[in-house]
Amino acid sequence: MTMIILDCLVLILVIFIGFRLIRAMGRHFPMLPVKLFKYLLLYHLLFSLGYCLLATITSSDALAYYASQEFNLRFGTSFIKSITFIFSDMLHLSFLSTFWIFGLMTFFWFPIMYIAISENIVLSKRMYQLLHAILFLPGLHYWTCHIGKDGLMIVGIACFMLSLNRMSKRKKWLFLGIFLMFMIRPHICGLILLSFMLGLIFHWRYFKSKFVLTMTLVALILSPIITVNILNYLSFSVIKLSDLFKIVEYFFEFQQKWQRVNLRGGSMVDITEYPFYLKVFTFMFRPLFFDAKSALMLFSSIENTIYLLFSGLMFHRYSVDFIFRRKSLFYTTNVFFLVFIVSFMSLIITNMGLANRMKVMGLPSLIAIVFISQSHERKLSIRKKHEKNNISIAT
Repeated sequence: MTMIILDCLVLILVIFIGFRLIRAMGRHFPMLPVKLFKYLLLYHLLFSLGYCLLATITSSDALAYYASQEFNLRFGTSFIKSITFIFSDMLHLSFLSTFWIFGLMTFFWFPIMYIAISENIVLSKRMYQLLHAILFLPGLHYWTCHIGKDGLMIVGIACFMLSLNRMSKRKKWLFLGIFLMFMIRPHICGLILLSFMLGLIFHWRYFKSKFVLTMTLVALILSPIITVNILNYLSFSVIKLSDLFKIVEYFFEFQQKWQRVNLRGGSMVDITEYPFYLKVFTFMFRPLFFDAKSALMLFSSIENTIYLLFSGLMFHRYSVDFIFRRKSLFYTTNVFFLVFIVSFMSLIITNMGLANRMKVMGLPSLIAIVFISQSHERKLSIRKKHEKNNISIAT
């Protein structure tokens, strides 16, 4: 009974803190609909409760994280175990209370990414309604609400992406994003930084900033050390810098290893003989209805159908046109990151359940690309319409 009361008190405290932070973000970023995100927080915490209940009756990484008695600030799993250690062993909170706290921390990728997208677009009322509806897609919450890497990783991605809109004024967001990403999944952090560097090539004006120029030089100097740490994290023995020339060989080893590991469970798909485009389709949009073998896979198939239809909006000439107009480093970096993350994961993920978890890291970029390119298309269409009307009147 005492534990139930404590869980309820923790929930009330989490909601109170969450509402306060949402209001504070709303004051700093006026485009944020505060009331909507309060409802979204409650919705997200509901998924935390559901995931917690499922975790207690099935084999789950969340239980392993909670049961671990380890505080060791190293990369990957150890970092999450160290955070969980604070709540489970130092504060002696229950499994559910720890879930509430993780639910609060992981929720904030939604408002952060919403702000980052809104700063790049001028949307109609109907498109805003569509964006708000997408925020309530169950998979975006289910795969990020729990104790584990996924939610905090996507918070790091969102913080980094937000900083790209005002880099000189958002250094804290930039460093927080890099820190979280590198501590949780260094290899994904490497893909984002590579995407960022390629984005800068399209936006030379950013090199006029001393901060950006300094960051670029530091990154170039540290890149061999960072690469060595990433390869060691992926269980490759890299002793000297000359071993970096074997990076292609390392990737094929990594690919073969994880394809074998993932070929287990009811949702596995043998993609070894698939052409590349089918591997991409399998990673991004399966399971579909014909793959569903459980209720969870059926719900996933409905959501994947939405992503499939939604992705169709991304393939038009205005998507590429917006890159070459060089108006948004945020947009360009998201395009490169989506290509890299989907290509990389498509080659190694053979389990559809795992694919649903991992592709969440790329979905914010997909959403951003679609809405920004659609906004750009709408803006150009309205401009052409006005120009045509002016010509008609003049004639």
